[in-house]
Amino acid sequence: VNGLIVVSDDVKKALQEYVGPLDGKISVIPNSFDIRRYSQAVDRNRIRSDLGLSAEHQVFAIVATFKKQKGHKYLLEATASLIQEHPNIRLLLIGDGELRNELENQVHDLELSRNVMFLGLRTDVPKLLAASDYYILPSLWEGLPVSLVEAMACGLPIIATRVSGTKDVMLHQQTGLLVSPGDAKELGEAILYLLSHPDQAIQMGYAARKRVAENFSAEQQAESYLSIYKRQWFDSGYARIE
Repeated sequence: VNGLIVVSDDVKKALQEYVGPLDGKISVIPNSFDIRRYSQAVDRNRIRSDLGLSAEHQVFAIVATFKKQKGHKYLLEATASLIQEHPNIRLLLIGDGELRNELENQVHDLELSRNVMFLGLRTDVPKLLAASDYYILPSLWEGLPVSLVEAMACGLPIIATRVSGTKDVMLHQQTGLLVSPGDAKELGEAILYLLSHPDQAIQMGYAARKRVAENFSAEQQAESYLSIYKRQWFDSGYARIE
């Protein structure tokens, strides 16, 4: 083939380890999307009210399929460790999947029924993110998580695990915090840090939105693809023939 396109540096590295160096044929172009969907004005108070949330609640959201990869169980464990001191934490679980019953049982066992909301599959994710205060993605592994980029586009401070793909999107202590995968204690400490440093969290949210606009917009992706096609066109000699 003339070349291969992958979505992150970590995926490129894994491909090279599996196939070989491929003579510089691998290009990295991150996943992207129309960030305008996530910057539209919404009635945040109304959305929160419809969900039964007030201004006093500290709202954390996660958009992810309920499967082992996404690490929901560690997020629930971390949340349980904080509820006594921070009873106003509310966790929005947006999505569905094979572990639904298992996670519902865990919420019951950890006595988190008042704090965790199972919202199921939704078509209004941008609005739900706009009504949230923070975003968490405790994945055990990733390629390049689009949901993380979407949350950053909403200007949310992020807590995510230090895994492939996520490290390409996140800047630790700038757009949010990176923690070890599968470590509920460290995840809980990161949540507590953001709750204890609201001004810094707001600045992280601003930095997250700026990073997405500069690196993950649909326009940026189109320019990257166009550059590859132009280079291939000239290298192949078609331009000279024309």
